[in-house]
Amino acid sequence: MDVFKKPPFAARFMCIAACAAAVAASAANIVVMLRYYESSVNLYVSGSVIPSALNIAIAAVAAVLLCSGLFVGRGRLSASLAPMSQFAVFASGLCGFLCAATAVMRVYEYVTGAFSVKTDDVSTIFACIAALLAIPACIYFISQAVSASVKRTPHIITGFFVIIWGALTLVSAYFDMTTPLNSPPRILNQIACIALMIYMLYELRYPLGAARPRHFLSFGCASIFILTVNGISTVALTFFGMFTVGYQTVLAIFQIAMAIYILSRELSLVGAPEDTATAESDAAIKKKAPADTAKNA
Repeated sequence: MDVFKKPPFAARFMCIAACAAAVAASAANIVVMLRYYESSVNLYVSGSVIPSALNIAIAAVAAVLLCSGLFVGRGRLSASLAPMSQFAVFASGLCGFLCAATAVMRVYEYVTGAFSVKTDDVSTIFACIAALLAIPACIYFISQAVSASVKRTPHIITGFFVIIWGALTLVSAYFDMTTPLNSPPRILNQIACIALMIYMLYELRYPLGAARPRHFLSFGCASIFILTVNGISTVALTFFGMFTVGYQTVLAIFQIAMAIYILSRELSLVGAPEDTATAESDAAIKKKAPADTAKNA
């Protein structure tokens, strides 16, 4: 049985900090939207200062989390992940189910007349394509949960479908003319789609043998924060009656599940063996030595 070394404390701390910040920011965002958001125009009350201050704070926290990898020394993380834990298996299976549920909800809205396809509406066209690609995308999460090997080519290909699905969802949201371009929920949802795509790019680097552990940690922590804030806020405001139950609700629940899944994979980071870290440290010292010698000469 392989024994994996625990990652540095800084890596685990940043994951916990991302979760704590996400919960706090979600609560603050819900309170601010209940107080200042006008659902009739999908904008904050004109001239309100607190929503702007909150948006700046959320952006600042996300920027700090993007620097998570800097808190972990170079060579301190291994270029491999620990096997899927029971927590990760559950989160992955949940993501697969909810990813497929987004396609089912889109079909349901089409049948009931809540969603209609218009050839002159770019948003609906991309929404239909995204619904179709949600099925191969969900296969990635399901196979991640049940497969013993995650380095097979078919599994990696389905992982890229998750990125394509996220890109199509982003484009569909961008061209949606039913809400203003500067609507806060709309902007946050688009950022969440971007966070999902970037995270998946770094996760897929592991089975491809081109892992970037510190970047994986950085974008993972930032994605946990953004996805959680958008997901919890949307679900909570739907519960309070500000949004209608529909595709966006299911997508928000998926984003929460995705944040949980990312956390499970971030906790699967493995510390580099002592000999590897020492070797990289020695190599850095040797690289610096000729420069110091030339400077003294």
